[in-house]
Amino acid sequence: MNESEEFTRLNNAYHTAIELWKLASDQIYSRFSAMLTANSIILAVIGLTISERVDIPSWFVWVLIIGGFVLCLIWIGYMAHGTNTENHYRRIAESLESKVLPDGRQVVIRVDDSRYKGFLPSAFLVVWVFCAIYLAVILLFAFISHSS
Repeated sequence: MNESEEFTRLNNAYHTAIELWKLASDQIYSRFSAMLTANSIILAVIGLTISERVDIPSWFVWVLIIGGFVLCLIWIGYMAHGTNTENHYRRIAESLESKVLPDGRQVVIRVDDSRYKGFLPSAFLVVWVFCAIYLAVILLFAFISHSS
């Protein structure tokens, strides 16, 4: 394989890694939005039930609360997996960059591999807020169920 073919292969690999990195990033935000919406709907139904605007059996409210907690655990897994995938493609693009771009130019953002930097702290905070809301709903619903 001559030098031109090797450069073309490296260039294609670099551009593919960049595209996969962008795709992984888009998936993280799409999953985050979907989970945020799903948890918000669950809490809205629970809130309507507690305010007695919707007549739902109490066992179903407990199922919604437990389902919301499980959804939060899945949410954390999605974020961790997505961030690991994003970091993987970023590292590949970073390693190919010096072979493809002339004069040592840098395009790929240099960050350490910690998945807790950037997006994840605020995302995890949102998940923990939802968990705290579910805990408060458990206490409130238990109090309402006990007093009636």
